[in-house]
Amino acid sequence: MSSAESRFFKLHKNSKPTNWKNFLAAANIDYISFFMQYHIGIPPVGTVLWIAQQSVEKYCKAILNKYDDEKYSEVILSRKPFGHNLINLWQEIKLYTTQFSYEKAYEDFIKELNECTTDTRYLNYNIFFNLGLIETFTVLGCEFRCEIIGIKSFMKSFFGIEDIFIPKAFLNNYNFESLFKKLMHMSLEHGISFSVSGVPDTYQWTGVDLSKATAKFCQCSLHTGLEKECPMCRKIIWQDEKRSHNDYVILKDFFRS
Repeated sequence: MSSAESRFFKLHKNSKPTNWKNFLAAANIDYISFFMQYHIGIPPVGTVLWIAQQSVEKYCKAILNKYDDEKYSEVILSRKPFGHNLINLWQEIKLYTTQFSYEKAYEDFIKELNECTTDTRYLNYNIFFNLGLIETFTVLGCEFRCEIIGIKSFMKSFFGIEDIFIPKAFLNNYNFESLFKKLMHMSLEHGISFSVSGVPDTYQWTGVDLSKATAKFCQCSLHTGLEKECPMCRKIIWQDEKRSHNDYVILKDFFRS
């Protein structure tokens, strides 16, 4: 069937080569896809885990292409020693940036994520994971976007992500763009994650205090004492006056409003 006869969608290859903006946009879509699939209960296995690998890969390529679009063209980045090799891409971007905090935590994450291959997509692996996967991925994505678009643009936007959602009607009272933003807010402003059972929990990295990482991105977090000024945070009930990270009780309607 020719493209003129297509019923469902058409593919049109841009005449211009892929640039850092293309890599960034693609990485952001993968980032949102992985983040949301985890939070709606789909485990990070198979293609879902591969999406995380792809997001990191494209963020790295965006950084390199923005630095030098000839030395790091789409064609060059698609070949060895780069391609899907996250370790080589990571080592290359470190030549041009000192942006990333907690390098050891990220090094370990990149090393493990690099073990994902195209075969990972087909569920022929037994994959075991803990909350450190989603926590590290969530914050590292912000580090990447800070590096690519700059901290000023990052702070003016929603954690560096442009408005890429297609307007949709409410489904069972949920607006998924709003849901994504609220989950990101809780994660990055307050270091709160949600277990498989939906119970709020504090992010815990081995040897890393996530609060120091999130403070970099905060605009209304506990670190500044401005949580009462935030429309989202006003919907949080505290169990006591100590306001410990462990004392959250989330209203049942928090994610529906």
